[in-house]
Amino acid sequence: MKIFALIFNLFLVFSLSAQKTMDVKLILKYRNNPLCNWDVTIKHGDVTIAKSKSNENGEVTFNSATIYSLSIDAYGYKAFQGGDKKWDVKGYIQLNEQGFASFDFEPLVKETGMPASMLEAAWGLTINDCGQVGSAPKSEEKSMSNTPTKTTEEKPVKEVKEEKYSMEEMQQDMKAGMDNMKLMQENKIANLNSKIEKKTKQRNDLDPQSKEYSELSYEIKDLELEREISKIKLEKVNLQISKGYKPLNKSEKEPLESKEDAFAEEQKSLKKKEKEGYFYGTSELIETSKSKSTEEPKNEEKSQKEESSTESNKEDENSEDNSEISSETTFYSESELSEMSILGLKKYKLECNAIIAKWKLTLKTKNAMLTPAEIEKLKADIILLEGEITLIENELQKRAASKE
Repeated sequence: MKIFALIFNLFLVFSLSAQKTMDVKLILKYRNNPLCNWDVTIKHGDVTIAKSKSNENGEVTFNSATIYSLSIDAYGYKAFQGGDKKWDVKGYIQLNEQGFASFDFEPLVKETGMPASMLEAAWGLTINDCGQVGSAPKSEEKSMSNTPTKTTEEKPVKEVKEEKYSMEEMQQDMKAGMDNMKLMQENKIANLNSKIEKKTKQRNDLDPQSKEYSELSYEIKDLELEREISKIKLEKVNLQISKGYKPLNKSEKEPLESKEDAFAEEQKSLKKKEKEGYFYGTSELIETSKSKSTEEPKNEEKSQKEESSTESNKEDENSEDNSEISSETTFYSESELSEMSILGLKKYKLECNAIIAKWKLTLKTKNAMLTPAEIEKLKADIILLEGEITLIENELQKRAASKE
Protein backbone atom coordinates (compact mmCIF):
# COMPACT_ATOMS: atom_id res chain seq x y z
CA MET A 1 0.00 0.00 0.00
CA LYS A 2 2.85 2.37 0.80
CA ILE A 3 4.34 1.77 -2.64
CA PHE A 4 1.02 2.64 -4.35
CA ALA A 5 0.67 5.75 -2.20
CA LEU A 6 4.20 6.82 -3.16
CA ILE A 7 3.49 6.30 -6.87
CA PHE A 8 0.24 8.29 -6.58
CA ASN A 9 2.02 11.16 -4.81
CA LEU A 10 4.77 11.23 -7.41
CA PHE A 11 2.18 11.32 -10.22
CA LEU A 12 0.31 14.14 -8.44
CA VAL A 13 3.51 16.18 -8.00
CA PHE A 14 4.44 15.66 -11.66
CA SER A 15 0.96 16.74 -12.85
CA LEU A 16 1.00 19.86 -10.70
CA SER A 17 4.49 20.82 -11.87
CA ALA A 18 3.50 20.39 -15.52
CA GLN A 19 0.49 22.69 -15.35
CA LYS A 20 0.55 26.48 -15.23
CA THR A 21 -2.11 29.02 -14.31
CA MET A 22 -1.68 32.20 -16.31
CA ASP A 23 -3.50 34.81 -18.38
CA VAL A 24 -3.66 33.61 -21.98
CA LYS A 25 -4.02 36.20 -24.75
CA LEU A 26 -4.65 35.55 -28.45
CA ILE A 27 -4.86 37.94 -31.38
CA LEU A 28 -7.00 36.42 -34.14
CA LYS A 29 -7.01 37.87 -37.64
CA TYR A 30 -7.47 37.05 -41.31
CA ARG A 31 -5.31 38.81 -43.90
CA ASN A 32 -4.27 41.16 -41.11
CA ASN A 33 -7.91 42.12 -40.36
CA PRO A 34 -9.14 41.37 -36.82
CA LEU A 35 -11.75 38.69 -36.08
CA CYS A 36 -14.12 40.65 -33.81
CA ASN A 37 -16.93 39.53 -31.48
CA TRP A 38 -16.20 35.81 -31.71
CA ASP A 39 -16.95 33.44 -28.82
CA VAL A 40 -13.63 31.63 -28.49
CA THR A 41 -12.92 28.43 -26.55
CA ILE A 42 -9.38 27.14 -25.97
CA LYS A 43 -8.73 23.45 -25.34
CA HIS A 44 -6.10 20.77 -24.86
CA GLY A 45 -7.50 18.05 -27.13
CA ASP A 46 -11.10 17.53 -25.93
CA VAL A 47 -10.50 19.21 -22.55
CA THR A 48 -11.86 22.77 -22.34
CA ILE A 49 -9.45 25.25 -20.70
CA ALA A 50 -11.36 28.53 -20.87
CA LYS A 51 -13.88 30.61 -22.85
CA SER A 52 -13.95 34.30 -23.75
CA LYS A 53 -14.94 36.79 -26.50
CA SER A 54 -12.70 38.69 -28.92
CA ASN A 55 -12.84 42.50 -28.92
CA GLU A 56 -12.83 44.99 -31.84
CA ASN A 57 -9.08 44.39 -32.35
CA GLY A 58 -9.44 40.60 -32.54
CA GLU A 59 -7.87 40.27 -29.08
CA VAL A 60 -9.26 37.66 -26.71
CA THR A 61 -8.02 37.23 -23.12
CA PHE A 62 -8.55 34.18 -20.90
CA ASN A 63 -7.86 35.17 -17.30
CA SER A 64 -6.18 32.66 -14.95
CA ALA A 65 -6.36 29.78 -17.45
CA THR A 66 -4.80 26.47 -16.35
CA ILE A 67 -2.71 25.04 -19.18
CA TYR A 68 -0.58 21.89 -19.37
CA SER A 69 1.50 22.89 -22.38
CA LEU A 70 2.08 25.96 -24.55
CA SER A 71 0.42 24.24 -27.52
CA ILE A 72 -3.34 24.84 -27.52
CA ASP A 73 -6.34 24.43 -29.84
CA ALA A 74 -8.91 27.17 -30.46
CA TYR A 75 -12.59 27.00 -31.47
CA GLY A 76 -14.66 29.96 -32.64
CA TYR A 77 -18.43 30.53 -32.80
CA LYS A 78 -20.45 33.53 -33.98
CA ALA A 79 -24.24 33.93 -34.12
CA PHE A 80 -24.86 35.60 -37.48
CA GLN A 81 -27.94 36.61 -39.46
CA GLY A 82 -27.03 34.44 -42.46
CA GLY A 83 -26.47 31.38 -40.24
CA ASP A 84 -24.10 30.66 -37.35
CA LYS A 85 -20.41 30.41 -38.25
CA LYS A 86 -17.84 28.08 -36.73
CA TRP A 87 -14.13 27.31 -37.13
CA ASP A 88 -11.50 25.33 -35.26
CA VAL A 89 -7.71 25.55 -35.25
CA LYS A 90 -5.86 22.44 -34.07
CA GLY A 91 -2.09 22.05 -33.85
CA TYR A 92 -1.22 25.55 -35.08
CA ILE A 93 -1.29 27.81 -32.01
CA GLN A 94 1.88 27.92 -29.90
CA LEU A 95 1.93 30.28 -26.93
CA ASN A 96 5.12 31.99 -25.80
CA GLU A 97 6.29 31.84 -22.18
CA GLN A 98 4.05 34.82 -21.34
CA GLY A 99 0.97 33.00 -22.67
CA PHE A 100 0.61 35.07 -25.86
CA ALA A 101 0.12 34.08 -29.52
CA SER A 102 -0.99 35.84 -32.69
CA PHE A 103 -2.70 33.72 -35.35
CA ASP A 104 -3.63 34.71 -38.91
CA PHE A 105 -5.94 32.30 -40.75
CA GLU A 106 -4.53 33.15 -44.20
CA PRO A 107 -1.77 30.45 -44.27
CA LEU A 108 -4.28 27.83 -43.05
CA VAL A 109 -6.73 28.79 -45.83
CA LYS A 110 -3.93 28.53 -48.43
CA GLU A 111 -2.85 25.10 -47.15
CA THR A 112 -6.28 23.59 -47.77
CA GLY A 113 -5.80 24.23 -51.49
CA MET A 114 -9.44 25.33 -51.75
CA PRO A 115 -10.68 28.66 -53.18
CA ALA A 116 -10.28 31.26 -50.44
CA SER A 117 -13.73 32.78 -51.04
CA MET A 118 -15.38 29.44 -50.28
CA LEU A 119 -13.68 29.03 -46.88
CA GLU A 120 -14.13 32.71 -46.02
CA ALA A 121 -17.88 32.30 -46.42
CA ALA A 122 -18.08 28.96 -44.64
CA TRP A 123 -16.01 30.02 -41.63
CA GLY A 124 -17.16 33.64 -41.50
CA LEU A 125 -13.63 35.04 -41.72
CA THR A 126 -14.68 38.18 -43.59
CA ILE A 127 -17.61 39.21 -41.36
CA ASN A 128 -16.84 42.87 -40.67
CA ASP A 129 -18.63 43.76 -37.44
CA CYS A 130 -15.70 45.41 -35.67
CA GLY A 131 -16.81 48.38 -33.61
CA GLN A 132 -20.32 46.95 -33.25
CA VAL A 133 -21.60 45.68 -29.92
CA GLY A 134 -20.48 42.12 -29.37
CA SER A 135 -23.72 41.19 -27.64
CA ALA A 136 -25.83 41.90 -30.76
CA PRO A 137 -26.96 38.26 -31.08
CA LYS A 138 -28.46 38.42 -27.53
CA SER A 139 -30.50 41.53 -28.32
CA GLU A 140 -31.65 39.78 -31.45
CA GLU A 141 -32.85 36.87 -29.31
CA LYS A 142 -34.61 39.32 -26.97
CA SER A 143 -36.50 40.97 -29.81
CA MET A 144 -37.52 37.58 -31.11
CA SER A 145 -38.89 36.60 -27.69
CA ASN A 146 -41.39 39.53 -27.88
CA THR A 147 -42.81 38.29 -31.17
CA PRO A 148 -45.36 35.47 -31.56
CA THR A 149 -44.08 31.94 -30.87
CA LYS A 150 -44.56 30.82 -34.49
CA THR A 151 -42.18 33.50 -35.87
CA THR A 152 -39.56 32.70 -33.20
CA GLU A 153 -39.50 29.05 -34.23
CA GLU A 154 -39.50 29.57 -38.00
CA LYS A 155 -36.51 31.97 -38.24
CA PRO A 156 -33.89 29.75 -36.56
CA VAL A 157 -35.05 26.74 -38.60
CA LYS A 158 -34.50 28.72 -41.81
CA GLU A 159 -31.04 29.87 -40.71
CA VAL A 160 -29.95 26.35 -39.77
CA LYS A 161 -31.01 25.07 -43.18
CA GLU A 162 -28.99 27.78 -44.94
CA GLU A 163 -25.93 27.02 -42.84
CA LYS A 164 -26.25 23.28 -43.40
CA TYR A 165 -26.51 23.82 -47.16
CA SER A 166 -23.46 26.07 -47.33
CA MET A 167 -21.39 23.64 -45.24
CA GLU A 168 -22.41 20.71 -47.44
CA GLU A 169 -21.50 22.71 -50.53
CA MET A 170 -18.14 23.60 -49.01
CA GLN A 171 -17.39 19.95 -48.20
CA GLN A 172 -18.33 18.84 -51.71
CA ASP A 173 -16.16 21.56 -53.27
CA MET A 174 -13.25 20.64 -50.98
CA LYS A 175 -13.52 16.97 -51.98
CA ALA A 176 -13.75 17.85 -55.69
CA GLY A 177 -10.80 20.24 -55.36
CA MET A 178 -8.59 17.66 -53.65
CA ASP A 179 -9.56 14.95 -56.16
CA ASN A 180 -8.65 17.31 -59.01
CA MET A 181 -5.39 18.20 -57.30
CA LYS A 182 -4.56 14.49 -56.94
CA LEU A 183 -5.28 13.88 -60.63
CA MET A 184 -3.28 16.97 -61.64
CA GLN A 185 -0.19 15.83 -59.68
CA GLU A 186 -0.47 12.25 -61.02
CA ASN A 187 -0.63 13.56 -64.59
CA LYS A 188 2.23 15.97 -63.95
CA ILE A 189 4.44 13.12 -62.66
CA ALA A 190 3.58 11.01 -65.73
CA ASN A 191 4.37 13.99 -67.98
CA LEU A 192 7.71 14.58 -66.23
CA ASN A 193 8.61 10.89 -66.56
CA SER A 194 7.98 11.12 -70.30
CA LYS A 195 10.16 14.24 -70.62
CA ILE A 196 13.00 12.70 -68.59
CA GLU A 197 12.97 9.57 -70.75
CA LYS A 198 13.03 11.62 -73.98
CA LYS A 199 15.83 13.95 -72.81
CA THR A 200 17.93 11.01 -71.57
CA LYS A 201 17.72 9.37 -75.01
CA GLN A 202 18.82 12.62 -76.65
CA ARG A 203 21.75 12.96 -74.24
CA ASN A 204 22.95 9.39 -74.95
CA ASP A 205 23.80 10.42 -78.52
CA LEU A 206 25.98 13.36 -77.43
CA ASP A 207 29.66 13.65 -76.58
CA PRO A 208 29.92 13.59 -72.73
CA GLN A 209 32.47 16.42 -72.97
CA SER A 210 30.23 18.71 -75.03
CA LYS A 211 28.39 21.81 -73.89
CA GLU A 212 25.11 20.34 -75.18
CA TYR A 213 25.60 17.25 -72.97
CA SER A 214 26.04 19.48 -69.91
CA GLU A 215 22.96 21.57 -70.76
CA LEU A 216 20.79 18.47 -71.17
CA SER A 217 22.14 17.05 -67.89
CA TYR A 218 21.09 20.21 -66.06
CA GLU A 219 17.66 20.04 -67.71
CA ILE A 220 17.18 16.35 -66.81
CA LYS A 221 18.20 16.93 -63.19
CA ASP A 222 15.82 19.88 -62.91
CA LEU A 223 12.98 17.72 -64.24
CA GLU A 224 13.87 14.96 -61.75
CA LEU A 225 13.77 17.43 -58.85
CA GLU A 226 10.44 18.84 -60.06
CA ARG A 227 9.13 15.27 -60.16
CA GLU A 228 10.19 14.70 -56.53
CA ILE A 229 8.39 17.91 -55.49
CA SER A 230 5.24 16.73 -57.29
CA LYS A 231 5.48 13.35 -55.55
CA ILE A 232 5.54 15.08 -52.16
CA LYS A 233 2.54 17.23 -53.12
CA LEU A 234 0.73 14.08 -54.19
CA GLU A 235 1.64 12.43 -50.89
CA LYS A 236 0.18 15.43 -49.02
CA VAL A 237 -3.07 15.28 -51.01
CA ASN A 238 -3.40 11.51 -50.53
CA LEU A 239 -2.87 11.94 -46.79
CA GLN A 240 -5.58 14.62 -46.65
CA ILE A 241 -7.97 12.37 -48.58
CA SER A 242 -7.22 9.43 -46.26
CA LYS A 243 -8.13 11.70 -43.31
CA GLY A 244 -11.56 12.36 -44.79
CA TYR A 245 -10.54 15.40 -46.88
CA LYS A 246 -9.34 17.34 -43.85
CA PRO A 247 -6.28 19.67 -43.64
CA LEU A 248 -3.06 18.20 -42.23
CA ASN A 249 -1.96 19.14 -38.75
CA LYS A 250 1.48 20.55 -37.98
CA SER A 251 3.15 17.22 -37.16
CA GLU A 252 1.90 15.63 -40.40
CA LYS A 253 2.70 18.62 -42.57
CA GLU A 254 6.18 19.69 -41.39
CA PRO A 255 8.20 16.56 -42.45
CA LEU A 256 6.73 16.73 -45.97
CA GLU A 257 7.28 20.49 -46.27
CA SER A 258 10.91 20.19 -45.14
CA LYS A 259 11.51 17.58 -47.90
CA GLU A 260 9.81 19.81 -50.46
CA ASP A 261 11.89 22.82 -49.36
CA ALA A 262 15.09 20.76 -49.64
CA PHE A 263 14.33 19.80 -53.25
CA ALA A 264 13.36 23.41 -54.07
CA GLU A 265 16.68 24.63 -52.64
CA GLU A 266 18.56 22.03 -54.69
CA GLN A 267 16.75 23.32 -57.79
CA LYS A 268 17.86 26.89 -57.02
CA SER A 269 21.46 25.77 -56.47
CA LEU A 270 21.39 23.78 -59.74
CA LYS A 271 20.11 26.77 -61.74
CA LYS A 272 22.71 29.01 -60.15
CA LYS A 273 25.57 26.68 -61.15
CA GLU A 274 24.24 26.45 -64.70
CA LYS A 275 23.91 30.23 -64.92
CA GLU A 276 27.48 30.69 -63.67
CA GLY A 277 28.69 28.45 -66.52
CA TYR A 278 29.86 25.34 -64.67
CA PHE A 279 29.97 22.04 -66.53
CA TYR A 280 27.35 19.73 -65.02
CA GLY A 281 28.59 17.71 -62.06
CA THR A 282 32.00 19.45 -61.93
CA SER A 283 33.58 22.61 -60.55
CA GLU A 284 35.03 23.35 -64.01
CA LEU A 285 33.71 26.15 -66.21
CA ILE A 286 32.29 25.11 -69.59
CA GLU A 287 34.59 27.47 -71.52
CA THR A 288 37.66 25.86 -69.91
CA SER A 289 36.34 22.40 -70.67
CA LYS A 290 35.58 23.43 -74.24
CA SER A 291 39.05 24.82 -74.85
CA LYS A 292 40.61 21.58 -73.57
CA SER A 293 38.45 19.43 -75.81
CA THR A 294 39.30 21.52 -78.91
CA GLU A 295 43.00 20.88 -78.34
CA GLU A 296 42.44 17.15 -78.82
CA PRO A 297 42.50 15.85 -82.45
CA LYS A 298 39.02 15.18 -83.74
CA ASN A 299 37.99 12.33 -85.93
CA GLU A 300 36.18 13.73 -88.97
CA GLU A 301 34.05 10.62 -89.28
CA LYS A 302 32.97 10.92 -85.64
CA SER A 303 32.13 14.58 -86.18
CA GLN A 304 29.95 13.73 -89.16
CA LYS A 305 28.23 11.00 -87.17
CA GLU A 306 27.42 13.43 -84.36
CA GLU A 307 26.17 15.97 -86.89
CA SER A 308 23.85 13.46 -88.54
CA SER A 309 22.66 12.36 -85.07
CA THR A 310 21.84 15.97 -84.22
CA GLU A 311 19.96 16.36 -87.52
CA SER A 312 18.06 13.16 -86.72
CA ASN A 313 17.09 14.56 -83.32
CA LYS A 314 15.89 17.76 -84.99
CA GLU A 315 13.78 15.73 -87.40
CA ASP A 316 12.28 13.81 -84.46
CA GLU A 317 11.44 17.08 -82.73
CA ASN A 318 9.90 18.46 -85.93
CA SER A 319 7.76 15.37 -86.31
CA GLU A 320 6.52 15.89 -82.75
CA ASP A 321 5.72 19.51 -83.57
CA ASN A 322 3.77 18.33 -86.63
CA SER A 323 1.66 16.05 -84.44
CA GLU A 324 1.16 19.09 -82.16
CA ILE A 325 2.13 17.13 -79.05
CA SER A 326 4.31 19.44 -76.99
CA SER A 327 6.40 18.00 -74.17
CA GLU A 328 8.08 21.38 -73.71
CA THR A 329 5.12 23.18 -72.12
CA THR A 330 6.22 25.01 -68.98
CA PHE A 331 4.21 24.41 -65.81
CA TYR A 332 4.54 26.77 -62.84
CA SER A 333 4.12 25.99 -59.15
CA GLU A 334 1.86 28.07 -56.85
CA SER A 335 4.89 29.87 -55.40
CA GLU A 336 6.16 30.72 -58.90
CA LEU A 337 2.72 32.03 -59.91
CA SER A 338 2.60 34.20 -56.76
CA GLU A 339 5.76 35.98 -57.98
CA MET A 340 4.25 36.82 -61.40
CA SER A 341 2.68 40.19 -62.16
CA ILE A 342 -1.07 40.39 -62.79
CA LEU A 343 -0.35 41.05 -66.48
CA GLY A 344 1.96 38.02 -66.59
CA LEU A 345 -0.71 35.81 -64.98
CA LYS A 346 -3.36 36.94 -67.47
CA LYS A 347 -0.99 36.42 -70.40
CA TYR A 348 -0.08 32.91 -69.18
CA LYS A 349 -3.79 32.08 -68.76
CA LEU A 350 -4.44 33.14 -72.37
CA GLU A 351 -1.53 30.97 -73.54
CA CYS A 352 -2.87 27.98 -71.59
CA ASN A 353 -6.36 28.41 -73.05
CA ALA A 354 -4.91 28.73 -76.57
CA ILE A 355 -2.85 25.55 -76.19
CA ILE A 356 -5.83 23.63 -74.74
CA ALA A 357 -8.01 24.73 -77.69
CA LYS A 358 -5.26 23.68 -80.12
CA TRP A 359 -4.82 20.23 -78.52
CA LYS A 360 -8.57 19.62 -78.35
CA LEU A 361 -8.80 20.44 -82.05
CA THR A 362 -5.94 17.99 -82.73
CA LEU A 363 -7.79 15.23 -80.86
CA LYS A 364 -10.91 15.99 -82.87
CA THR A 365 -9.42 16.33 -86.36
CA LYS A 366 -6.31 14.12 -86.29
CA ASN A 367 -7.40 11.33 -83.95
CA ALA A 368 -6.89 8.62 -86.55
CA MET A 369 -3.30 9.79 -87.24
CA LEU A 370 -2.21 9.59 -83.59
CA THR A 371 -1.04 6.56 -81.67
CA PRO A 372 -2.91 5.56 -78.48
CA ALA A 373 0.08 6.78 -76.43
CA GLU A 374 -0.01 10.18 -78.13
CA ILE A 375 -3.75 10.50 -77.53
CA GLU A 376 -3.37 9.66 -73.82
CA LYS A 377 -0.49 12.14 -73.51
CA LEU A 378 -2.52 14.94 -75.09
CA LYS A 379 -5.43 14.24 -72.73
CA ALA A 380 -3.10 14.23 -69.71
CA ASP A 381 -1.48 17.51 -70.81
CA ILE A 382 -4.90 19.12 -71.23
CA ILE A 383 -5.81 18.17 -67.64
CA LEU A 384 -2.49 19.60 -66.43
CA LEU A 385 -3.06 22.91 -68.20
CA GLU A 386 -6.63 23.11 -66.89
CA GLY A 387 -5.12 22.68 -63.41
CA GLU A 388 -2.70 25.53 -64.15
CA ILE A 389 -5.65 27.76 -65.13
CA THR A 390 -7.33 26.96 -61.78
CA LEU A 391 -4.14 27.98 -59.94
CA ILE A 392 -3.93 31.22 -61.98
CA GLU A 393 -7.56 32.09 -61.21
CA ASN A 394 -7.00 31.43 -57.48
CA GLU A 395 -3.94 33.72 -57.51
CA LEU A 396 -5.84 36.49 -59.33
CA GLN A 397 -8.68 36.16 -56.78
CA LYS A 398 -6.18 36.59 -53.92
CA ARG A 399 -4.72 39.71 -55.54
CA ALA A 400 -8.20 41.19 -56.06
CA ALA A 401 -9.22 40.43 -52.44
CA SER A 402 -6.04 42.01 -51.04
CA LYS A 403 -6.86 45.30 -52.82
CA GLU A 404 -10.36 45.51 -51.33
